[in-house]
Formats: sequence, C-alpha cells, structure tokens
Amino acid sequence: VSSVLAAQDVDQLTKERERLTFRLQWRNTLREMLSDLTGILEAQLDDYKSKLEGTHRLLDEARQSETEKRVSLEGIGTRRSQLEEQRRHSISRNEERHKQLKDLVRVEAEYQDHCLEIRNRVKKGISDLRQLRTDLEHQVEACRVHFIEREELDTRIRESKDRELGMVFEETRLRNSNAALDGDLRGQETIRERRLAEDLEFHSQQQDLEDMITRHDEVILSAAESERSTTSAAQKLKSEVEQRTSLLDESRKRLSALRADRESREGRLRFLVELEESLEGLGKGTQKLLNSDAPAAGDIRGLLARLIEADPDTARMVDAVLGRILETIVLQGRTPIEDRIRAIEEILAGETATIVSIEDEIGRGVSTPDVPSGVETLSSRVECDVICRPIVDAILGQVLVAGDLTEALQLRSRFKEYRVVLQDGTVIEPWGAVRISASSRGGLVSRRVEMSQLRNSMEEAHSHLEQVSEQGDSLEESISSSRGEMQRLQQQAQRSGIEMQHARGEL
Repeated sequence: VSSVLAAQDVDQLTKERERLTFRLQWRNTLREMLSDLTGILEAQLDDYKSKLEGTHRLLDEARQSETEKRVSLEGIGTRRSQLEEQRRHSISRNEERHKQLKDLVRVEAEYQDHCLEIRNRVKKGISDLRQLRTDLEHQVEACRVHFIEREELDTRIRESKDRELGMVFEETRLRNSNAALDGDLRGQETIRERRLAEDLEFHSQQQDLEDMITRHDEVILSAAESERSTTSAAQKLKSEVEQRTSLLDESRKRLSALRADRESREGRLRFLVELEESLEGLGKGTQKLLNSDAPAAGDIRGLLARLIEADPDTARMVDAVLGRILETIVLQGRTPIEDRIRAIEEILAGETATIVSIEDEIGRGVSTPDVPSGVETLSSRVECDVICRPIVDAILGQVLVAGDLTEALQLRSRFKEYRVVLQDGTVIEPWGAVRISASSRGGLVSRRVEMSQLRNSMEEAHSHLEQVSEQGDSLEESISSSRGEMQRLQQQAQRSGIEMQHARGEL
C-alpha cells in the first residue's frame, strides 16, 4: 500500500512537476513575448519621439524664419526711411550744387566782362599809340620836306648869286676889254653874239626846268592824292576790322556761354541717365524683377512710369497722384496670371513688387462716368501706347485737373467720386483728404520728361553752337582778309609817300 501510495504520490508529483514546468515555460514564453513587444513598443516610441522632435525643430525653424521675416520687414521699413532721408539729403546737395554752379557762372560772366573791358582799354591804348606814331611821322615828313625845300632854295640862291657875281665880273671884264680893245670891233661882235647865244641857251634851260618842275608838281599831287585815298580806305578797313573783331568777341562769349550751358545740361542728363539705369528710387523687389534673367521676366513690357509720356506740368501731377504706383511693372504675354504670380514670387524671394497684366485690363474694360464738357481728366493729358491706354484710363480716368484751389473745391463738390489734382501737385481725395505734395521734380515721370527735354535742348544747343562757331570762323576769315587788304593799302600809301619824296628830291 505504501509503495502504491508512494507511486501515486510520485505520479502526482510528476504531473505537478510537468504542470509547473509547462507553466514556467509558458511564463518564459510570455516574458519573451512581452520583452519583444516591449522592444517593439520602445522602438516605435523612439520613432515617435524622434518624429516629434523633428516636428518641434521644424516648428522652431518656422518660428525663427517668421521672426527673421518680421525683422527683415522692419529692416526694410528702416531702410526705406533711410533711403528717403538720403534722397532728401541728395536733393539738398543738388540744390547747393546748382547754387554753386550759378555762382560760378556769375563769376565767369564777371571775369569775361572784366577781360573785355581790359581788352577794350588795350585796344584803345594801341589805337592812341598808332595815332601818335602817325602824327609823329607826318610831322617828321613835314619837317623833312621843309628842310629839303630850304636847302633847294639856298642852292638856288647861291647859284643865282654866283651867276650874278659872274655876270658882274664879266661885265667889268667886258668894259675893261671894251676900253682896252676899243679898236677890235670884230672881236667884240663875236663876243656879243656868243653871249646872246648863251643867253638864249640859258632861257631854254630855264624853260625846261620850269616844265620839269610842273611835271614833278603833278606827280607830287597825284602821289599825295593816292596816299590820302589809300589812307582813308585803310581807316575804313580798320574800323570794319574793329567792328568785326567786336562781333567776333561777342560770338566767342556766346560760344563759351553755350558750351558751359551744354556741359551743365550734359552733366544733368548723365546724372538722370545713371539714376534711370541704376533704377534709383525703386523698391528692391521691383529692381530684382527688372534685373532678373528668369523666363518669367520675359513678359515684362516695362515700368508704368516709362510707358507714360506727358509735358512737365502733367508729369508733375501724375507723380503727385500715383506716387509709388508708378513702380508697377506692366506684363504682356500669353502666360496665365496664376503662373506669372507664382514665377514672380520665386524671383522676388520675399521682396515686394506690384504687377499688372495688359491682357487682363483689356479684357476687363474700365467704365468711367461721363464727364461734362469743359472738365479735363488727367488721362486725357497723358500720351501712351494704344495697348497701354486701358491701364492709364483705369488709374487716371477718375482724376480731374483743376487750375486753382477754388476750381478744385468746386469740382469735388460736383463730382464726389473723382479725385482732383492741381497744377502744383496738390491732390484732393474723394473722401476729403488733401495731400499737399512737395516738389515732384524727382518723380519717375518727371525725370523721364526732363531727360527728353534735356536731349531736345542739347540738340538745339548743338545746332546753335555749330552755327555760332561757323559765324566766328567766317568772321575770323573776313578779319584776316581785311587785315591783309589793310596791309596792302598801307604798303601802297608808303610807296606813294616814297614816290612823292623822290619827286621832291629831284626838284
């Protein structure tokens, strides 16, 4: 019995051990499964944690980028204010430079006047010296003529005295010989006949001398008349040369003034062209879009300000009314507007720019209320391409032009939905606000109008400069020819004087 009980106990213990062993195995299996599940869950938890950390990082980066954009926007505002301050400083510097230029022009004009006065004084002194020299030569010539005449008279007196003495001596000798040789009548007759022949010869020689004196007097008179005529002609030519010289000086002054004016206008035009080429005054986004080589930039037709043509007064009003709207970039092409906007956003990279499509404005069609006759809109005073006219009518069609403030207030009371602009750039908004603008000379449209006017005025100044230069050259040629003619007349007068002196010397 005990062995049977022991065997049963052993069987029970064996079964119990098997159950315990199974439980232990199952528990180990469960532990392994739990450990595997725990590892999987921990791995998934780590993945979720890493993803959550990445999400946090992305969120921090987005917040940081948003902060940077906000800071950049604040910097843009600061930079805009700085640019405005720089523009005001540049305007003040330009005004100072204009004042300095005016002072320089005034000083140069005073210097030219002083030089002209000194030149006139020198000319007057030279003319006085020449007159004194001429008077001195005339006095010397007169003294020489008197001295020659006196020598001739002395010579004639001596000769006549010698002849008289000879005749006295001869008469005495004849009387002595007549008394001594009273008997020699034939000899005396011969001597008398010889004396008669000598007297006849002497009378003939005297007649020849008188004829020669008459001829020499005629030569002297003709030479003096020729000298007077040549001298008067030389004086006339001298006065003409002086007049032409004064005209030449005036033309040279005008030429220098025109050249200075042209240089100042060229400097102003170069300054405006540099501003236009460097896109000065435009926003960063507008400059970036205009300077871009992306395919989307191929649809750009140009800035709105560059598509508008007007006179200076109208340009000033357009600048005052539109302001920054003139920086709008006009697009033309078949690209859809959505694609254009996305492409332009990529080009701008966070910067700001304003665009408008010509095709959208043409298709949309802007309707403006009818304006009574006698009332002028700003769009009617602006010229542009036909394809850009809808845009111009859209932004300027509801802007009325007034001559003064009273007329502007009357137009505002009659047409409440319109904006009113004055000639000086003052704008009255439909809601009652009045914007008093400063000088709009530096506006985009005014700048282009000023460039066009400077080019036209430079062309006119160039033609005028060439005309004045040609006049100066012709005056110089005529002066040189007149001086040559005057020298020829002076030489002729000198030859006439020499001939007259030679004729007097022969006498």
